[in-house]
Amino acid sequence: MIKKLLPLSLLVLTACTSTQHTENTSQVPTPTTKLVEAPTKPKEIPNNVWYFLRENLQLEAPENSQPYIDEIIQENTRIPKLANALLDKSSPYLYYINQAVTERDMPAEIALIPLVESSFDPQALSSSKAAGLWQFIPITAERFKLRDTWWHDERRDVIASTTAALDYLEYLNRFFEGDWLLTMAAYNAGEGTVQRAVKKNRDKGLPVDFWSLDLPKETQRYVPKILAWARIIKNPEAYGVTINTIENEPYFVAIDIGSQIDLNQVAEMAGIEYDLLLALNPSYKRWATDPEPPHKLLVPVENVATLQEALVETPVSERMSWKHYQIKPGDSLSVIARKHGISVQALKLANNLSNSNIRAGKTLVIPVPSNPREYAKND
Repeated sequence: MIKKLLPLSLLVLTACTSTQHTENTSQVPTPTTKLVEAPTKPKEIPNNVWYFLRENLQLEAPENSQPYIDEIIQENTRIPKLANALLDKSSPYLYYINQAVTERDMPAEIALIPLVESSFDPQALSSSKAAGLWQFIPITAERFKLRDTWWHDERRDVIASTTAALDYLEYLNRFFEGDWLLTMAAYNAGEGTVQRAVKKNRDKGLPVDFWSLDLPKETQRYVPKILAWARIIKNPEAYGVTINTIENEPYFVAIDIGSQIDLNQVAEMAGIEYDLLLALNPSYKRWATDPEPPHKLLVPVENVATLQEALVETPVSERMSWKHYQIKPGDSLSVIARKHGISVQALKLANNLSNSNIRAGKTLVIPVPSNPREYAKND
């Protein structure tokens, strides 16, 4: 009995419902509870070069090499403040170098080579005459067309040396069939040294990876040093190291000065410290830029407009200090150049001389520093 009444009661309820809605109620969905999810907050990406560098670290080492790398990490983090200070020295250059490395689709470890090569000191000079951030020796610098004149050594030029170093590393990476550890080893020891070590192992039927090769002791530590610093940078807190933020935006801009110019004058015109100007333009060996083009200088982004305005107001004739020298009987260009601390070539350029012939009684113009103290420090 109850079984028959139950359907009837449902029909009644349905009928009552149908008198309130004339539409076809068979299409009305059954009410359900829907959970509304809160919108996901987008992850903030730190404006920090170190963050982007970490994201592109790619190189790994085999398990049996880890104790060796750990030992190097301990050496470099034993005094955390020193590690912090060393990493801070990269601040004027790291954005540019990391961008250049990323644009060439290289692993970020490549951007750490100057850390191991020169401690990010563009004035670094080794006992083998390697110079600059990337430590080019003269023969390799010549191979990659880095000029070295009386005024200017492009091995120390931030942009020119970085371009040359990455060109060299790309060549080495092709030479060693994409093996980045062998590439870095060859950057340190030369491709011939690494190639001979590879051949020696191959002839003996031995592995030819970096860790298996008989290489010079310096090179055996060189690659692990880079990998060790990569580990430190990847997880600095684990080693008690604090890495200060370096903003992920250009620190400097290259501007065309248009002529030779006294560096002390540039610093005053741009409103920056002379030492900072030298840190960004370490390739200039004297008190002024090269008289021959290109007339490029690196200047902090925030000071570019100030310098450009000052340059417009400063004629080329007022961008260098000169003194006049009357040629005496028996004088030669080499004697005059030595007496005034400049090169014969610089003297020729200043006076538009095509050869070394001079005549007593004539006058030469000789470039001199506007601030002798700064020149003495930089010469």
